[in-house]
Amino acid sequence: MSAYDSAVQSLINGGYPERQAKEILSFALGEAQQRGFEAGRRATRAEVLREAAGHIEAEQKRSDDHEVSRFGKLDHESVLERDAVLAAVAELRLMADAAVSGSTAGGEQPEVVARPPLVRWRVEIYDPLAKEWVPSVPFLVRERAVERLNTEQIHSPRWADDATPVDRRLVRETTTYKVEEVAS
Repeated sequence: MSAYDSAVQSLINGGYPERQAKEILSFALGEAQQRGFEAGRRATRAEVLREAAGHIEAEQKRSDDHEVSRFGKLDHESVLERDAVLAAVAELRLMADAAVSGSTAGGEQPEVVARPPLVRWRVEIYDPLAKEWVPSVPFLVRERAVERLNTEQIHSPRWADDATPVDRRLVRETTTYKVEEVAS
């Protein structure tokens, strides 16, 4: 899956319909590209992606601030939407980093890391019947995952129907990307 598709999927996971998610990204990318043309030069792909990420992030912050000023806090759906938008912003920034590293002289591949590691946190609940940990949605910000864990511990049942305790834990997931050499 491409980084663009991942960004769209992050918005969809946050509650946006697929068409609207694609429109949000297309609008932000197009607006950033237009600013490059107005500056009298052709904007690089990395500049466009970074500006689009900044634009989307700023719009989300304005939306969050507006909701907090009206209601005093963000509701659960707004928190999920914000986390999805921030995941999309992170994907756009990864695309920008890949665009910069992909433009090395002579088409050479960078030697060490293809893109920066992606760190996400999840709250997991232990399922004793399946004997495995079941993960929640990923959070890009650790504080959000801790907030989710605390909320679940307060508002969710502590005991299952069969009288077994419900165990929850916070997990950090780190994904790294490295360029692999292929033997010819």
